[in-house]
Amino acid sequence: MFGGEIVKNTRRISPVLVIAMFAVPLALLSPALFATVLSGTAASVPDRITQPIDEARLVRLERNTHPNARPEFDKGPVDDSMPMEKIILLLRRSAG
Repeated sequence: MFGGEIVKNTRRISPVLVIAMFAVPLALLSPALFATVLSGTAASVPDRITQPIDEARLVRLERNTHPNARPEFDKGPVDDSMPMEKIILLLRRSAG
């Protein structure tokens, strides 16, 4: 005891044990996910783009474009090495 404090006998949990506590249930509950993580490959997903893109048939998606993204504010092409910062690309799964 130091200065009247009560010192309890505490055990330390090994980091290996902590990792095993999470890895073992994951491996047992989701063998496919665990195998995918270990192999570094994703499950096969069918292609959703089934034909060539026709640039003449592009459609502007409503409410997805910043109000200042208009031709009068276009400053033309930039160098390929220009870093792109603060870009958010939000995709939604197709039905089916």
